[in-house]
Amino acid sequence: MKAAVRGAAVAVLAALLAACGEERTGQSDPGEDVPPLALTVVITPSRGDDLILAGAVMPQASSQLGFPMLGRLMSHEVSVGDVVRRGDPLAALDSTGLAAALEAARADLRSAQAQLENASDTHERQQTLGASGTVPPAALEAAELQLKTARAKVESATAGLSQARDQLANAQLVAGFDGVVTAVSGEIGQVVAAGSPVVTLARPELHDAVVDMTERLLSGLRIGDTFEAALEIDPAITAQGRIREIAPAADAATRLHRVRIALDEPPAAFRFGTTVLVRPVAPRAALPSVPATAVIEGEDGAFVWIVEQQDRRVSRRAIVIAERAGDRVTVEEGLDMGERVVVAGVRSLVEGQAVRVSKAESR
Repeated sequence: MKAAVRGAAVAVLAALLAACGEERTGQSDPGEDVPPLALTVVITPSRGDDLILAGAVMPQASSQLGFPMLGRLMSHEVSVGDVVRRGDPLAALDSTGLAAALEAARADLRSAQAQLENASDTHERQQTLGASGTVPPAALEAAELQLKTARAKVESATAGLSQARDQLANAQLVAGFDGVVTAVSGEIGQVVAAGSPVVTLARPELHDAVVDMTERLLSGLRIGDTFEAALEIDPAITAQGRIREIAPAADAATRLHRVRIALDEPPAAFRFGTTVLVRPVAPRAALPSVPATAVIEGEDGAFVWIVEQQDRRVSRRAIVIAERAGDRVTVEEGLDMGERVVVAGVRSLVEGQAVRVSKAESR
């Protein structure tokens, strides 16, 4: 009997607690769906206006000069840093054999000229005798053939002499324009191949500030953007220039892109090889950046889920990606600073779905 009373009391107490819970929460259907908790971030800029990079002053135009033939290197006439004029000697090959070949070519020409003179005299005599009928026509034809052969030998010997002179001249490497020597290659006594670089000559009036940038830093930069370069040892000495070249592919070893900035009339202190610090002159627009997990890409392009501030519902937003760097994606179009983006479980959401956002999320 006591057990029955005790069971009835427990049942009544449970019913009262359930009723109180319904009055407190105002919910009568315990099966109603609760919006999922969404992991989100607030969009932040990928970069600001603090870009300062170290680079070096390099020649904008340079030529690697070499000999047009195989030979043994005998001398270097210049060193790195020398200023040379057009026609100045830079290096020389062993020309002993070439000088001998030139003398042999001269001797061949003299012999051919002597043969031509002899053939010419014989031809004249045969013509005189032929006119009087003293010699048969065949003799006259033979004299004419001998004269033509002698003339051909003279032409061949003349060409050989010209070639021997060119060969000897090519053993001397000379500057083709006024410039500065930036590199010297090859050891004295070494056999260098035809066309192998021996001296690198740069035009002194054309300067580049050369820097290496990551893909993230390159985003937003264009050919023609203005930069300022300052000497590292004396930042008060500056020069301005514009981007003239951006390497389309990253270096295989460093994964950096080389950027060349053509400097406008730099001071004399901007010598080749000098270290400079470069920064953009015009303020750079900051681009939105989001975690890579927030982006969904498909045949119709890339998009993210935006959490609307008013009703906490998600909406799909198409974006244009500027670059990817590690676990971050920089967005060129489609997002504004301060918007909230879903970064986890993005493939399980649907348009207009309500989500809960943790108040602790502030990124």
